[in-house]
Formats: sequence, structure tokens, C-alpha cells
Amino acid sequence: MECLNTDEFKTGKNLRKAREELEAATKSKDDKALRTMVDFLCACLDCSTEKHMELFRNAVRDNLVKWKGHEKEVCEVLDKFRTIKEIKKEDDTWYNSRTDDAVEELLERSKTCHKKIRPNVVSLLVFALNKGSETFLHLAKGITWADGIRDMLNKMTDEESKSVMEAFFGLIKSDTFDPESTIANAVTSWLSTNLAESARSTENVKLLSEIINYCSERDLYNEDEPDRETTYGMAIRTLMPTFLSKNMSNPENLMLITPGFIRLLGNEEVSEQMSLSSYVSMFMQQGELLAPHADPLLDAFIKNDADNIVDVLPAVYKHNPEPFQKRLPEIVEKMDDIDANRQYGFYHLFHEISKSDPQAMMPYIEKLEEGFDDASCMSYALQTMKELCKYDTKPFLDKIDKLEEAYKSQPMMCYFIYEVLSLIGLYNEEYAERIMAYLTDKLTSGDVMYQSSVLMFMK
Repeated sequence: MECLNTDEFKTGKNLRKAREELEAATKSKDDKALRTMVDFLCACLDCSTEKHMELFRNAVRDNLVKWKGHEKEVCEVLDKFRTIKEIKKEDDTWYNSRTDDAVEELLERSKTCHKKIRPNVVSLLVFALNKGSETFLHLAKGITWADGIRDMLNKMTDEESKSVMEAFFGLIKSDTFDPESTIANAVTSWLSTNLAESARSTENVKLLSEIINYCSERDLYNEDEPDRETTYGMAIRTLMPTFLSKNMSNPENLMLITPGFIRLLGNEEVSEQMSLSSYVSMFMQQGELLAPHADPLLDAFIKNDADNIVDVLPAVYKHNPEPFQKRLPEIVEKMDDIDANRQYGFYHLFHEISKSDPQAMMPYIEKLEEGFDDASCMSYALQTMKELCKYDTKPFLDKIDKLEEAYKSQPMMCYFIYEVLSLIGLYNEEYAERIMAYLTDKLTSGDVMYQSSVLMFMK
């Protein structure tokens, strides 16, 4: 197309004529038509104006050629994006957005080529992130938002994933990086998922953890718009839960981000807005990982509105009991701030404490009785009472009526109730007679299913 070399085309004065010539030249749908299209698109990128980017996008969108089987030509056009002009928004309002439209359109119209062009797409993405300018961040957005590319990037090889991760990390650590940039957030919104899903090798998992920890130390929300996340915040929202869920069976990997996770839990505003405490339950079988951070974990629980943390406290206590013993009054006081139907974790924790340090729990016997009011809490409340009763029976001598009432409300808990009553019966002959009479009655009036339990405790 001769018009591509004219000043008229380069200055954008008569682009309609160029489009008409393109349509005529591509009617044959043959290799020559494809070559014409490639030359046309590359010429548009050489000019790098808003109008030329729009012309590029429209030409691709209208399917004037078929890209299937022509991966080489698609890559030729993609590589040409490396040479586009870098223009700031204040100099040209729409140029950058037209740039991401152009690359996104090309990638979506060439879906049949995605598998083979992936190395070139990844390379261009890395190039754009390394450049880091407003124009090239728009280019990165167009790549990461393109339908089909998002899933493809999740399957990057270890080498590809590492190159993208390093480029992204370099971008957000740059002295000139603006974490409140709308376009940076747009890139991060999808790219974070790609990084989390493609990090499989030990080296890449470690690198991803460094990104998470770096972001966790930064401002996660916009200073002027407290509800709006910065790029660091957006990265944390995506990377943290995905990393946790993918590595829960790998303690070594989890240890890499545990300090950052605990630090964020302690930030009431961040923890609440990102619902981070909801992810703590993932550690219920990994209490030893949180144990070294028991103090800041308890701070986050006691001082913030992070009720879900209570569910993991029993597992942490087993590996680091001292901070819990020192702060037990604060923990108990925290119960008043939490609904009764969410207090299961407290009674589980109390049971663990009663097994190793029953004396510490003795001042809170009345709290154990409150646990009888909720079926989910009752079993651990009774088991805690059993441990304390073994340590010192006297404070429980006046609890027989309360235990009998508990049986009436929850007969399925009879085993634990019988267990506590039998310990009270060992106190002296008077209590032995009363408890024996109660258990004897249960042989005839209680559930047949539990008669063996009655006989065992009578013995």
C-alpha cells in the first residue's frame, strides 16, 4: 500500500482513504492480503498517535484477514509494539487507552495462535513492565486483560513466570512508581492472579513470597480515598489468599509469608477491609507456624475486630502456651465482644489450657457454665470442667444441679456430664451417694444407647 509512506497517512489527515485501500487489498484473503494487513498494522504503530491506534484496533476488529496458522505474522506485529512512542496522559488524553485497546484486540482476534505465540506475549509483557511508563503499562494492561491470554499466563513455564515476576517486582520497587496509579492497579488486578497461579518452582514461590512481604510493608490504601486500594493493596488481596491456599500443605513455604500475614492482621483497618482474619482458619492444622508469632496474633485478636482468629488459637497454644497464660484475662474479657454462637474456639482453647495449666483456668469456672447455653460450646466446656475437677473438685460441688440441667437440655452430652459428676462423687461419701443415685436412675430412665457409659462411671 503506497499510502503508508505518505505524509498524509503519517500525519493522520486522511486515514479513511488508507482504510478503504486496506479493505480492497485484503479481499483476496490470501497470503498477500495477510502481508498487506501486517504492513498496515506495523505502519500504524510506527506513527503512534491516538488516531493510528484506533485505526489499528478497528482494522483488526473487523476480521479483514484470518490469523489461524500465521503465528509468525502475529508475533511480527506484537514485536512492533516495543517501538511505540511513550506519551503522557496530559499530552494526549486518549492515546494510551487506545494502545491497550489495540494490543488487546489483536490478541483476542488471534486466539487460535495463543499456544504458539505465548513466548512472544510473555516477552512483550516483561518488556512493558520493565519500561514502566504510562504508555507501556497500558500495553501491559491490554495484554493481561485479553480474553484467552489471562488463562494462558496462568500456565507459564517456570522460566517465563520468573521473568514476569522479576519485572513486576522491579516495577513496584522503582523510585518513580506511583502505587496510586489507576493503570498500575488495572495491570495488577489480573497479573497478580497469573503470578500466584504460575509460581510452582521453589525459586518462584520464594520470589512470590518476597513480593507479598514487600507489599505488606507498604500503604495498602489510598491516603485521600481510604476505601481505594493502592497497587500494593490490590496485590496483597489477590496474592495472599492464593498463596496460603496453594501452600497449606507445605509449611516451609508458609513460613515465608507468615510474618507479613500476622503484621497485616494487626492492622485493624487493613485486616477488616480485606477480611484477612477469615484466612486464619487455614492454619488450624498448622499451629506451629503461627506459634512464634503468638504475641502479635493475640494483639490482633484482642484489639481488633478479628473474631475468626479465635478458631486457630488452640492450635497455636499447643506450641507456645506462655503468651496465652500471661494474657488469659484479656482473652476471657474478649468473649463479651463476641456472639455466643461464635465462642466455640474459646472453649476449645480453655480445654487445651486446662490440660496443661488447670490452675490458670480456675478463676473462670463461671465462664464454663455459660458454655452450657450453646450446643457447639458445651462439649469443650464440659471437658474443661472435667480437667479442672480433677485438679480441684471442691469448687464444683455446687454444680450438680447445673450439670443435671445441662443433661436435660442436651442429653447427647451425657458422656461428658457423667464424667464430671463421677469426679464430684469421688470427693466424699456424701457426694458419692448422691451421684450414685443419679446414675442409677439413668440406668432405667436414660437413653439405652448410653447405659454402658453410666455403668462405667458408676464403677
